[in-house]
Amino acid sequence: MAENVLLAERISLYKELLDSTNEQRDAIQNRSLQMKEEEDFLPFFSTYFENWDRSVQEIEELDDQLGSVEISEQELKQLHEMISAISENVTFIQNHLEETTEITGSSLRGVRNQQKVLNAYYHLDSKDYIPLYFDAKK
Repeated sequence: MAENVLLAERISLYKELLDSTNEQRDAIQNRSLQMKEEEDFLPFFSTYFENWDRSVQEIEELDDQLGSVEISEQELKQLHEMISAISENVTFIQNHLEETTEITGSSLRGVRNQQKVLNAYYHLDSKDYIPLYFDAKK
C-alpha cells in the first residue's frame, strides 16, 4: 500500500516537471511573458530552475525508497509519455537559449566594432590629457 502512495507521488512530481517545462516553452513561444525588460529574464527562469532541482531530488529519493518495485503497464506508459514530453520541452528550451546566446554574442561583437571605429576616428580611448587652460604664475 505504501508503495502505491510513493508511486503516485513520483508520478505527481514528473507531472510538476512537465507543467514547468510546458510553462517555460509557452513563455518562450509567446514572448509576451511578464517580462517587459531583459532583466526579468533571469528571475523568471531561476524560479523554474529551483523547482526543477527540488523535484528531481525528490524523485531520486523516491526511487531509492521504491528500489525495484514493479509498476503497472499503465503507469509505465504514463511515465514514458511524460518523460518524452519533458525531454522535448527541455530540448526546445535549450535550443532557444543557445540561439539567444548567439544573437547576444553577435550584438556584443557589433558594439565592440562600433567602439573601435569611434576610437579610431575620435580618439575616445586616448589617455593623453592636454590641459586646455593654464594658470598664469604671479
